Amino acid sequence: MTIRPGEAWGVAFDGPDPVEVHDDPALARHLVAAPTAPVWLRGGDLHRSMGAPDRSSERMIMAVDLGVVRIDGGDERPFAAHVVVRRWGWRGRFLVILNSAYLGTWHAGPRAHPNDGRLDVIDGALGFRQRLQARRRAATGAHLPHPALSTSRVATGEWELDHPSTVWIDGRRAGRARIIEVRIQPDAGSVVA
Repeated sequence: MTIRPGEAWGVAFDGPDPVEVHDDPALARHLVAAPTAPVWLRGGDLHRSMGAPDRSSERMIMAVDLGVVRIDGGDERPFAAHVVVRRWGWRGRFLVILNSAYLGTWHAGPRAHPNDGRLDVIDGALGFRQRLQARRRAATGAHLPHPALSTSRVATGEWELDHPSTVWIDGRRAGRARIIEVRIQPDAGSVVA
C-alpha cells in the first residue's frame, strides 16, 4: 500500500535471501519480470534514498513504485529512480523526473519518496551562473525552490520540449526526444533493504 505522510515504511524481513540487484536499471527490470518476488537492492540512487542500508542493518521489506516513461511515442520503458531529459551542459530547458530523492551525488528531489504514488518533477532552464550555483546546492537539496524551476508531483504527465534533448533513464542514455510521457505504477514490487 502506498505510504502516507507520517506512516512507517516497511516491516521486518526474516525470509531467505532474495535475488540481489546492484543498480536502478536492474531493479526496474526485476520489477517488470517478477513483480511478486522481493529483491535485495544493493546499490543505486533508489538504494541511497532508502538510507543505503548494508547487510549488518536490520533487514526490512518495503513496497516501491515503478516509473514508466515513453519517449516520442515509442515503447514504454520502466525506471526505478529517475528520468533526466537535457541538452549538453544542461543548456536550455530540462526535465528531471524522480522516484528517488537522489540523482547521483545530488539530493535532487528532497520531497521524492519511492512509495508515495507520485513522481517529483523539476522543469526549467537556468543561465550559466545559475547552473553553477544549482550544481553546488543540489548536493544538499538546497537548489529548490528556485524562481526559474517549477516543481510538481504527478501520477502521470506529458511534456513537449522545443528541441530534441538526450533522455537518460536510471543513468543510462536512452536516445533523444522532444515528447516525454510518464506515469507511476504504485506498489510495483517489494525491496529488501
